[in-house]
Amino acid sequence: MIGSTLVFAVGLVVLAHIHSLGWFYVVEAIMGLGFGIYVAVDTALVIDVLPSKHDAAKDLVSCARGSLLSPALRRRLRAPENRPHTHQYEDDPPAHSDHRLDHRIEQRTSDAGH
Repeated sequence: MIGSTLVFAVGLVVLAHIHSLGWFYVVEAIMGLGFGIYVAVDTALVIDVLPSKHDAAKDLVSCARGSLLSPALRRRLRAPENRPHTHQYEDDPPAHSDHRLDHRIEQRTSDAGH
Protein backbone atom coordinates (compact mmCIF):
# COMPACT_ATOMS: atom_id res chain seq x y z
CA MET A 1 0.00 0.00 0.00
CA ILE A 2 2.83 2.38 0.76
CA GLY A 3 4.41 1.63 -2.61
CA SER A 4 1.22 2.46 -4.49
CA THR A 5 0.88 5.69 -2.54
CA LEU A 6 4.44 6.69 -3.37
CA VAL A 7 4.01 5.92 -7.09
CA PHE A 8 0.78 7.90 -7.20
CA ALA A 9 2.37 10.78 -5.26
CA VAL A 10 5.25 10.92 -7.75
CA GLY A 11 2.67 11.15 -10.53
CA LEU A 12 0.88 13.99 -8.77
CA VAL A 13 4.08 15.95 -8.19
CA VAL A 14 5.15 15.55 -11.81
CA LEU A 15 1.62 16.43 -12.98
CA ALA A 16 1.89 19.78 -11.23
CA HIS A 17 4.97 20.67 -13.29
CA ILE A 18 4.21 19.48 -16.84
CA HIS A 19 3.39 21.70 -19.78
CA SER A 20 2.70 19.34 -22.68
CA LEU A 21 0.12 16.77 -23.64
CA GLY A 22 2.71 14.05 -24.16
CA TRP A 23 3.98 14.35 -20.60
CA PHE A 24 0.38 14.40 -19.37
CA TYR A 25 -0.13 10.92 -20.84
CA VAL A 26 3.12 9.70 -19.28
CA VAL A 27 2.04 11.01 -15.88
CA GLU A 28 -1.40 9.43 -16.24
CA ALA A 29 0.29 6.09 -16.95
CA ILE A 30 2.40 6.49 -13.78
CA MET A 31 -0.69 7.34 -11.73
CA GLY A 32 -2.56 4.42 -13.32
CA LEU A 33 0.28 2.13 -12.27
CA GLY A 34 0.03 3.41 -8.70
CA PHE A 35 -3.73 2.88 -8.66
CA GLY A 36 -3.34 -0.59 -10.19
CA ILE A 37 -0.87 -1.57 -7.47
CA TYR A 38 -3.32 -0.33 -4.84
CA VAL A 39 -6.26 -2.27 -6.31
CA ALA A 40 -4.20 -5.47 -6.60
CA VAL A 41 -2.99 -5.29 -2.99
CA ASP A 42 -6.46 -4.35 -1.73
CA THR A 43 -8.05 -7.28 -3.57
CA ALA A 44 -5.40 -9.64 -2.19
CA LEU A 45 -6.12 -8.42 1.34
CA VAL A 46 -9.86 -8.88 0.86
CA ILE A 47 -9.36 -12.41 -0.46
CA ASP A 48 -7.06 -13.20 2.46
CA VAL A 49 -9.73 -12.35 5.05
CA LEU A 50 -12.66 -14.12 3.35
CA PRO A 51 -14.21 -16.79 5.56
CA SER A 52 -14.06 -19.64 3.02
CA LYS A 53 -11.54 -20.22 0.22
CA HIS A 54 -14.08 -22.37 -1.64
CA ASP A 55 -16.67 -19.58 -1.82
CA ALA A 56 -14.19 -16.79 -2.59
CA ALA A 57 -15.73 -15.89 -5.96
CA LYS A 58 -19.23 -15.64 -4.50
CA ASP A 59 -17.98 -13.51 -1.62
CA LEU A 60 -16.05 -11.20 -3.94
CA VAL A 61 -19.15 -10.62 -6.04
CA SER A 62 -21.14 -9.71 -2.95
CA CYS A 63 -18.35 -7.30 -1.92
CA ALA A 64 -18.34 -5.65 -5.35
CA ARG A 65 -22.10 -5.48 -5.76
CA GLY A 66 -22.39 -2.12 -4.01
CA SER A 67 -19.81 -0.45 -6.23
CA LEU A 68 -21.37 -1.94 -9.35
CA LEU A 69 -24.91 -0.84 -8.56
CA SER A 70 -24.23 2.62 -7.17
CA PRO A 71 -23.55 4.37 -10.52
CA ALA A 72 -26.67 2.83 -12.02
CA LEU A 73 -28.90 3.79 -9.11
CA ARG A 74 -27.38 7.17 -8.30
CA ARG A 75 -29.15 8.97 -11.14
CA ARG A 76 -32.52 7.47 -10.27
CA LEU A 77 -32.25 8.19 -6.57
CA ARG A 78 -31.07 11.77 -6.95
CA ALA A 79 -33.89 14.26 -6.60
CA PRO A 80 -34.58 16.28 -9.78
CA GLU A 81 -33.99 19.58 -7.98
CA ASN A 82 -30.48 18.42 -6.98
CA ARG A 83 -29.40 17.43 -10.49
CA PRO A 84 -26.77 19.68 -12.05
CA HIS A 85 -28.18 22.29 -14.41
CA THR A 86 -25.91 23.64 -17.11
CA HIS A 87 -28.44 25.54 -19.20
CA GLN A 88 -28.75 29.27 -18.77
CA TYR A 89 -32.42 29.95 -19.46
CA GLU A 90 -35.46 27.96 -18.57
CA ASP A 91 -36.65 27.70 -22.18
CA ASP A 92 -33.30 26.35 -23.44
CA PRO A 93 -32.93 22.61 -23.75
CA PRO A 94 -30.58 21.32 -21.05
CA ALA A 95 -26.95 20.84 -22.04
CA HIS A 96 -26.14 18.06 -19.57
CA SER A 97 -26.45 14.61 -21.17
CA ASP A 98 -28.84 13.26 -18.51
CA HIS A 99 -31.11 16.24 -18.99
CA ARG A 100 -31.00 15.97 -22.78
CA LEU A 101 -32.22 12.40 -22.56
CA ASP A 102 -34.93 13.36 -20.07
CA HIS A 103 -35.94 16.25 -22.33
CA ARG A 104 -36.24 13.96 -25.39
CA ILE A 105 -38.31 11.43 -23.47
CA GLU A 106 -40.61 14.17 -22.19
CA GLN A 107 -40.97 15.59 -25.71
CA ARG A 108 -41.84 12.22 -27.23
CA THR A 109 -44.35 11.36 -24.55
CA SER A 110 -46.01 14.77 -24.78
CA ASP A 111 -46.06 14.62 -28.62
CA ALA A 112 -47.65 11.16 -28.49
CA GLY A 113 -50.38 12.46 -26.19
CA HIS A 114 -51.50 15.21 -28.63
